[in-house]
Amino acid sequence: MTSDSSSEQKAIWRDAIKNPRKAARMLFSAAILAAPAATCGAPPPNYCADVKPVITTKCATCHGSPLQNGAPFPLTTYAEVSSHLERIKFRINLEAGQMPPANQPQLTAAEKTLITGWIDKGAPQGTGCQ
Repeated sequence: MTSDSSSEQKAIWRDAIKNPRKAARMLFSAAILAAPAATCGAPPPNYCADVKPVITTKCATCHGSPLQNGAPFPLTTYAEVSSHLERIKFRINLEAGQMPPANQPQLTAAEKTLITGWIDKGAPQGTGCQ
């Protein structure tokens, strides 16, 4: 950083201290300009493309059709999964071996994060599946 730019920055800070409204406007403008950058990137996960493959692999052994091992409800369609979102979110974040049961393939940390994030983002269905 050159001494000229350092002097300019000091002048901006001095002005901001003397004029709090101007400082607030500057901060607000900076936040507005930064907001689109924060929302860019990969689309949020959806059921059809991201969540269904995990549930099919890790949950449908018991929560399929027919139900197995005392599973109380099926998780074979978006409608079935979406009607149990909070329960699913709670159960998958229990201690390892509780859900899925210890004798079944376990969810990885990334899979738990995926499902929890999908639920937190409104559980979009996506296209191409039921």
